[in-house]
Amino acid sequence: MTSRVGLDRKLFDAIDRLGNAVRIARQRIGTTHGLSPLQIQVVELLGESPDVPRRVGSIATELGVSSPTVSDTIATLADKGLVERTDDPTDLRVTLVGLTRRGSMTASKISLALGPIMDATRELPSSDRGTALEVMLETIASLQRAGVISIDHSCLTCHHYQRGEHGGVAHCGLLDIDLEPRDLRVTCADHSLV
Repeated sequence: MTSRVGLDRKLFDAIDRLGNAVRIARQRIGTTHGLSPLQIQVVELLGESPDVPRRVGSIATELGVSSPTVSDTIATLADKGLVERTDDPTDLRVTLVGLTRRGSMTASKISLALGPIMDATRELPSSDRGTALEVMLETIASLQRAGVISIDHSCLTCHHYQRGEHGGVAHCGLLDIDLEPRDLRVTCADHSLV
């Protein structure tokens, strides 16, 4: 006789399984490139917008680790020639971090290695992928409100986001555009916390 597992537990288990797939892929990448999982995440994060150096503190907040931990990680990545540190011209107490040319190439290799995981969603119809994105962003926003996730720059936690009424289309007040589920952003440079 099989036990019936509740839907909430099934959703948790599915998210956990996806998280494990990403973790395992990053471990394989780490073995290939001699990088720890945190080093990989820093390179990935910097690779999302390689022309924009990031503050150490913002990297720490984004990844949910302490600033000293990120500082140590960045020092190691700098020794490996993957990142470079510069002073913030607006505040000399602040260090900015960006990828070197070698770091950008490594970020591309990481993205390529994670490709099969991203490709798995392409088998779903577009409308299902949009719905899945919206559900995941709702979950992330809920976790952020509960204090489990420290930062969320998605549409659903933005001041400019206007939820569609009665299942209607959402709207971005800043860009003045309608947002279908597939148009929602996971990370937005114009995010303004609610």
